[in-house]
Amino acid sequence: MNTGSSSFSYLTENIPDWTSRLDDLSARILSRQVELSQLASSNAESKSASADRNVLKDVEQLKKLHNDQQRRRKRKTASISSAASGSQRYRTRSMVIVYYDSSVQETFETLVRGIGTARNNIRKAKMSARMKNWSALAGGEEDGDLRSRFMIPRTSRSTGGEKTVYDTVDATLETAQSQCETGAHQFLRDGDCRKEIDVAKKKLEEVRVIAVEELDKAKEEERKTEESETPRQPSPDDEGIEVEDDGDDNSEYQLPLDWRQRYARA
Repeated sequence: MNTGSSSFSYLTENIPDWTSRLDDLSARILSRQVELSQLASSNAESKSASADRNVLKDVEQLKKLHNDQQRRRKRKTASISSAASGSQRYRTRSMVIVYYDSSVQETFETLVRGIGTARNNIRKAKMSARMKNWSALAGGEEDGDLRSRFMIPRTSRSTGGEKTVYDTVDATLETAQSQCETGAHQFLRDGDCRKEIDVAKKKLEEVRVIAVEELDKAKEEERKTEESETPRQPSPDDEGIEVEDDGDDNSEYQLPLDWRQRYARA
């Protein structure tokens, strides 16, 4: 069964790598923005070249064709829906630029999967801790007996109640995961998603701090448990000695306090 220590260990081991990947993404996107800016400047300065004239000519032809199609579509739509009430809306099409980079998309996909695994571990650890508490209260009863005895619902996320550290970590990871998904789409649209990357990094750092604190608490609890379970070593000042007996019991025989004096007189 998944425990809190293992789920938090997974976070402390993987978050530094995720943060490093986000840093690399941010640097790559910034470099890409510089390249696009230089390319735009270069194209603006070379409009007089023959290649650019051909491109502009093609663009003008496409615009003209597009406008003709739009006018025909508007006339056709107006004639079909002339009896409809209210103003008519026409959907226009425009050129959409997609900034695709396989490395960027693959990195975001890896991060989303990794954070998803971490969230799954946290949810399992939360349920494990809850079952441990239930067992302690019920004296080791089975899961079915616990549910029937305490009327415990199988899902409690929407039922409210006290917020645990698992809830905090899961919610923070959810935000980081969502930012990675949004960043992947935002990069395709605008070629820039550094804002989403910064938010994801911040949330991951918050989770890392919590995970380190929880691991320290778990180690301290384990140390105290080991100390409480370690048997006490007998002290030399303890009175009495243990002697073997042919009987079934292993009780300790206590000699009288003045046994040394009696032995000396004998």
